[in-house]
Amino acid sequence: MSKPARPVTAFMAASLLPGVLILLIMWVLPVSGGDGDRQAMAMRGFANMWAAGQAVAGGNTGVLFDQPAYAAFVRGLFGKAFTEQMWGYPPPALLLAVPFAMLPMLAGFMMWTFGTLALFWAAMRRCGMAAGVAAAAIASPAALDGALSGQNGALTATALAGGLLLVGTRPVAAGVLLGLLALKPQLALLIPVCLIAAGYWRAALAAAATAGVLAAASGLCFGWDTWAHFATDTRGFMAAVLAQPWTGAPAQANFTSPFFGARAMGAPLWLAWGVQASASAACAALAWRLWRMRGCDPVMRMAVTVPLALLATPYSHNHDLVVSAAAAAAVGAAALRGRWLPGERVVLGLAWAWPGLSPLLAALVPASAAFAAVTACAGLSGTAWCAWRRLDPGGADRRRSARPRVNELVLAGQGRGGPPTPSRDLVPCSDLLAS
Repeated sequence: MSKPARPVTAFMAASLLPGVLILLIMWVLPVSGGDGDRQAMAMRGFANMWAAGQAVAGGNTGVLFDQPAYAAFVRGLFGKAFTEQMWGYPPPALLLAVPFAMLPMLAGFMMWTFGTLALFWAAMRRCGMAAGVAAAAIASPAALDGALSGQNGALTATALAGGLLLVGTRPVAAGVLLGLLALKPQLALLIPVCLIAAGYWRAALAAAATAGVLAAASGLCFGWDTWAHFATDTRGFMAAVLAQPWTGAPAQANFTSPFFGARAMGAPLWLAWGVQASASAACAALAWRLWRMRGCDPVMRMAVTVPLALLATPYSHNHDLVVSAAAAAAVGAAALRGRWLPGERVVLGLAWAWPGLSPLLAALVPASAAFAAVTACAGLSGTAWCAWRRLDPGGADRRRSARPRVNELVLAGQGRGGPPTPSRDLVPCSDLLAS
């Protein structure tokens, strides 16, 4: 391991400690009182999907679209102490929920968690990401937090990051991956903007076809009325989640969008929507400009687009930040190969560590929940900013690397009796050519 990489590795390892502590609290240490399934409470994300699959497999699909009835159904499975849950996913998500519900819950959880992480690893490597970058993304606090609770962050990261990386070389495969975001469509708001701006029509058609196949398959398997209920009932109680006054509850503190950042700061509902609309419009404009560029490093383009996609939706969640960890890891790897640009260490460190630190702080210091979404938004914005500065593979880094070479030549000339030109007065050759 090179000396510049050692402090980074040490920081990455230290940032996993909050996740390890949560692991001990949720899975190992005994919890007194309460009537609830301990395993289900620990793997609450997967337990929610498993419960939805159980409802559908038992012929009780309608309960998914009745929030009080679904909460009662879940508590009937896991005990009265189980946390409040809702099913807010579109019908294609049931194509995953029902098969996994056929397995014992712990076995399904293990298969789901390790399977999605392995899929994420394989996709990153297949897309040309270095093994170290892929490993860093999988070992990130966001991935650990999602894995411990059985969330879908690794799966959506595979679809979003993999699709964005492949779109220039394998457009159909990229479109299929991006189409899988029909399972969580709020993360795909900027995808049409990107593909249309760059003229990747084959990828756009493949994405639309994949989403259409998933929609049709779910309608055929679970009934077309599931789409009607999703468009009315599910949208209704998801809108009610946004309309609730800010209380700092974990369900609110784990959101990472500008909308919830504004709500946490005391903004009324109309102002929070204004903040989110402005952020979404800005993200769309930046994405359009980015994807109109030619000759960009595709990895850095992905690293810019991913944070923009998460900021563009009011429904981004802490466990969705697995894909932003891949973006931060890619920028950090570029810095280690060359040099750190001003501010990168602080910004990328914040973006990397916060998804693991935020849930623990919210549990130990409830008042910190008010800053969770704001800090997450700052980390996402900072990651996009750091990646944007590295879009031109021959830009700032080449100009900076030119200066030491010229200085070395002058110093060598001084050693051979050459003119004593001060190195601080030198102008890089690339800057002279640019002028």
